[in-house]
Amino acid sequence: DEIVVVGYGEQKKVNLTGSIVTVKEADFENRVVANPIQALQGKVAGLRITQSTGTPGAENITFQIRGVNSFSADPAISSVVKNKPLILINGIVGELTDLDPSFIESITVLKDAASASIYGARAANGVILVTTKSGQGKGLNVTYTGRVMFQSRINLLDRYRESVDFMNLVNKVVAPYTGRYYSDEVINNFKTNPSDEFPNFDHEGFYIRDVVSQNHNIQLGGAGEKTNYFIGFGYWDQPGIMSFGYKRLNAIVNVESQVNKIVKIGAYITGVDGKRIGPYNGERDYLMGILSQSPTYKPWLLDGSGRFTGSNGGTLPESQGYADIASKNGWAISESPNAKIYDNSFNINGNAFLDVTLLKGLTWYSKIGLDITQTDWKRRRPMLRMYSYRTGEFQGIMDNIGSEELRHQVTNAQHYTMFTHMKYQTSFNDAHNFSVMFGASQETRKIETIIGVRRGFASPSLDVLSGAPSDGQTTGGNIQEFVLQSLYGRFTYDFKGKYLVEANFRRDGSSRFSSDNRFGVFPSLSAGWRLSEEPFMDGASSWMTNLKLRFSIGKMGNDQIGYYPYQSVLVLGKDYPFGGSLTGGARKEQLANRNIQWEETKITDVGIDLAIKGGLFTMTLDYYDKTTYGILRIAQLPLYAGLQPPFVNEGIVNNTGVDIILGHNNSIGEFDYGVNLNFSKYDNKLVKFGTRTFGTNAMIEGKEMNRFYMYQADGIYQTEDEIQSGPEPRWPAVPGDLRYKDIDGDGKITPNDRVDVDGVNPDFYYGLELTANWKGIDFSIFFQGEKGRKVLINNEWSLVMPFSVHGAQPPHWWDDSWTPENKSTTKPRMFYYGAPDGQSIKAPNTFWLRDASYMRLKNLTIGYTLPKQLLEKIFLTNVRFFFNAENLATFSKFEFGDPERPSDNLYPMYRTLTLGATIKF
Repeated sequence: DEIVVVGYGEQKKVNLTGSIVTVKEADFENRVVANPIQALQGKVAGLRITQSTGTPGAENITFQIRGVNSFSADPAISSVVKNKPLILINGIVGELTDLDPSFIESITVLKDAASASIYGARAANGVILVTTKSGQGKGLNVTYTGRVMFQSRINLLDRYRESVDFMNLVNKVVAPYTGRYYSDEVINNFKTNPSDEFPNFDHEGFYIRDVVSQNHNIQLGGAGEKTNYFIGFGYWDQPGIMSFGYKRLNAIVNVESQVNKIVKIGAYITGVDGKRIGPYNGERDYLMGILSQSPTYKPWLLDGSGRFTGSNGGTLPESQGYADIASKNGWAISESPNAKIYDNSFNINGNAFLDVTLLKGLTWYSKIGLDITQTDWKRRRPMLRMYSYRTGEFQGIMDNIGSEELRHQVTNAQHYTMFTHMKYQTSFNDAHNFSVMFGASQETRKIETIIGVRRGFASPSLDVLSGAPSDGQTTGGNIQEFVLQSLYGRFTYDFKGKYLVEANFRRDGSSRFSSDNRFGVFPSLSAGWRLSEEPFMDGASSWMTNLKLRFSIGKMGNDQIGYYPYQSVLVLGKDYPFGGSLTGGARKEQLANRNIQWEETKITDVGIDLAIKGGLFTMTLDYYDKTTYGILRIAQLPLYAGLQPPFVNEGIVNNTGVDIILGHNNSIGEFDYGVNLNFSKYDNKLVKFGTRTFGTNAMIEGKEMNRFYMYQADGIYQTEDEIQSGPEPRWPAVPGDLRYKDIDGDGKITPNDRVDVDGVNPDFYYGLELTANWKGIDFSIFFQGEKGRKVLINNEWSLVMPFSVHGAQPPHWWDDSWTPENKSTTKPRMFYYGAPDGQSIKAPNTFWLRDASYMRLKNLTIGYTLPKQLLEKIFLTNVRFFFNAENLATFSKFEFGDPERPSDNLYPMYRTLTLGATIKF
């Protein structure tokens, strides 16, 4: 009898013929996260979630349902956008990041055509339906939850943080190329007289430190004879490392009322006010600056003036030393309130509905909703003066800018939705059950942006554009709009709950296409057979609760191509000289293609649902085949075409895979326990693309998209004779360099010897949860991970390469690297990244393509609920104390930081230990 949310309605779970997974409220209660998407990681088979940064309020989480369907060659339309699932909050377009997880009752993920095609145009990448809480229980029920969170960084790389070790390494690796070195006198000072003058300063440890966050949530709800209501307030305060921080206020009101036997009305609204702060130069540049400082100086001067360090040079013999550049002084940015980005956003998402019972079995349902977001973004770049750590001598302005600058941008995004449908359902002869639904909808979206930039502020405290002269100011603004009009319908039939049939259709019209190709039709058909209800299964009825076979096939669409690329437009502001002066002009910059049309995805799904003795053992297994045709992408044209290529429908991508969910739940006396496992595996293939494209990644027909493409490492040169007797190296080589394979056998290493390599996608990913409950004590432990994904870590941003940035300490991974005395066969020689040699080491090659498989103890929760007998005496309904740990442990062979995220020095991931309590009145 369990009811699950589906497109435009609800259905009994046993009657579903599509591939649907629901995550319930209890799954969110044990997760201490600001972003609800984080709580879904590892919980849903077929849903892959990756968090690439720990930045408070901007975690940059990407999620895909059953692989990547499409690609984009337009930098204005990222593949992340094209492959993002449709998210609906109570039926209205919205963003999960704007919701307090405590307000969510359930999240339903629609993965196949049978379940998602009723959303047609935007369902190609799957659909996520979010249902918020509603009032329950008689009278007023009040719940308060408070959490205090202690956060510490995980997966820290062990680097050369001691000044003497660092200076000796500079003399060994860098000095031969630069001629600059630390003298014996200087090194001896640091060795014998450690002090503020000769420090061992750990910049990374100073900036990236432990923080304490807090979260408070209060919920009020109840239900009367005709009306139920739910009101909630949430507060999230997450200070980050220096210069970062995030605060958020959430509110929600959800009211439903059965006016009479015929009419039911309701309204929902949620609002969020978020304030995020960060360094003016952005997350990556700021953290890169921190990691690029040497331990031989502090961020502030020796003289106690509080002035900011620019470099370590200045006095003899220090001037002979290695010039440690501290131009990106993080302390200067942290201490200056005007060296920040202030990103404030306000969002309202809401709807109102009318549900009318016209006749027995015939209902009319209408809803109107809105999603409005306003962002107010300011970046102030002040003139920060930098000085020599030794002499106090002025060295220049950070970033070498000539004046103060303020950039202010305001964006208003409005999304309005209206839909209405009629539904009729009936049964006869206690065997035949029908339902028919038909409706229409319209969505409009408008995004308006205005931006202004001024320079030359008289005072660093001025943070409004009018505080600077208008000379040289920059202004701009634009409006983007689109409309989607749709018809949709569903037909369902079942015979005695045994034979199930469902058909869905949607006809969408998008203003992104010309009138000739505006409309597309997206149907689906699915069927189910509950074998457990058949007479020949009577012998198994005592232990088999459900056995169902499912099949579905259907088509969905995608129109993510920006705004009106089919139109031929002129770009203004292209001035040209005429008559001795500049005259305003315009020009055409991109070719247009009026014939572009819907990108279409066809999905076939075969599934099995099994339940034994209720929940003693459950299994859901799905195999799917998903193909996207007519991919909307930029045409491949030569540069001599003169204009940017137009959009075309060209390309085919196929994903096949399997999703498995296994469960076991049981009770032994007063001890309840459960085990739940989900497993996902998919294979991606670029069936049709066109001309191959190459870089570090390549698009090759017949292979997965963005496949790694690079030289194949073949060991390490041990002697000069080995170099001379082998294939001619691509670059001048010395012993200790990486050796490459001569793939084409021409006796020399050339770009033609590059090969495509597995690893851009994982072989599989999974989640495992164990739960237990005994006499008020509850316990859960959740593991999440993936196998087979690889990461290329030899880029400059990773700071794995020795001295890729002046002052950056290499990791101790290089300790046992190749030397003439230690001829390693597993690690090349340590080299200076900026030197002309060593190219074979730092060029993209398979040696640096490292396995990033991992298993993470994602969540551990231990709670205790006070006995009801005790609570009755203090007029409370429920009191639960709990301890929670997020990202508690990571199991991986990956040696270069966090295996989940790219190694490019984004904001580090944190372990969070939480103490909290939930009190119900």
